[in-house]
Amino acid sequence: MRITCEPIVDMGYIYLQKPKKYKYVQSENMEIPILGNDLNILERINHLKISKISYANALNKGELGEEFQNDMDEKEYLIGVELTLTKEDFMNNIKEKNYKVYNINWKNKEFTLVTLDKEEEVFSEANILYPANKNKDVFYIVNKGDYGIGYIKGLLSSRADLYQLEYLSQPDFVLYE
Repeated sequence: MRITCEPIVDMGYIYLQKPKKYKYVQSENMEIPILGNDLNILERINHLKISKISYANALNKGELGEEFQNDMDEKEYLIGVELTLTKEDFMNNIKEKNYKVYNINWKNKEFTLVTLDKEEEVFSEANILYPANKNKDVFYIVNKGDYGIGYIKGLLSSRADLYQLEYLSQPDFVLYE
């Protein structure tokens, strides 16, 4: 998964789908671990509230705002996430292996869970699971912060064609300095 950080403006971008033009940069001693069914993680997901409306509808209705602007395809699946990301936070997330991928069975279906922050931030009971669309095959773990801004903390997907395990688990961290 490609994650970039530009410290001059404290901004980052997390590519949830493989970029169309992709140049892989080898990174040593960095990984995005793939973990199996973890009952603790499933329990934490099950404690999150599930929104009745999609992420896109929540944005359109003003229930949520965006920190910057997340990229979405025509079917309302996120392509990438723009976020405030300082160099220190970026390096700590890499060092502490906060970016993780889990293969889990949730609601009797195989899902991939991707964490995009510290575990306590991803699984805060204040967070909400927003379906991507009416198909309810992809959910975003969203923290609703000050002024209703929705911060994407994780991805829960049964769509291996959109959110490819091989891509999501391959570190491609870019720090612009």
